[in-house]
Parts: sequence; C-alpha cells; structure tokens
Amino acid sequence: MSNPNIQDAFLQALRESGATVNIFLVSGIRLKGVIESYDMHLVVLSAPQGSQMIYKHVISTILPDKPVNYNAA
Repeated sequence: MSNPNIQDAFLQALRESGATVNIFLVSGIRLKGVIESYDMHLVVLSAPQGSQMIYKHVISTILPDKPVNYNAA
C-alpha cells in the first residue's frame, strides 16, 4: 500500500517489532499476545495458548508493552 492509513501503519509497526500487546475489547476482555497478521477486518493475535482471530470492530484499545515508532505520513 503506497499511502497507508494510521491504523495500518500502527499495526504494521507492532507486527514488525514483535512487541507484546494488550488488546482490550469493547466487552472489557483483555487479550495479550503478539500481532501475527491483520487485514481490513481482522487482527490475528498469537499467544502461548494459540492464535486468536479478532474482528477489528470489537477492539476498543491496543496497548503495546513498549513504545513502538511508526510513520503515518
């Protein structure tokens, strides 16, 4: 993608860095793991228990365990 939006830039930086993230769902559930991949509708989160496919529309917040630099120019 030649002009990624801020969401794609952020998710790409998280995926490439391998940073552990906490994903909070709108229901209040917290999921912890590493972002394996993503597309327009889904995020795949990898954790020791296995991989989870999460629909983006149920994600409230993504909080990385460490700062991640990304460029959304």
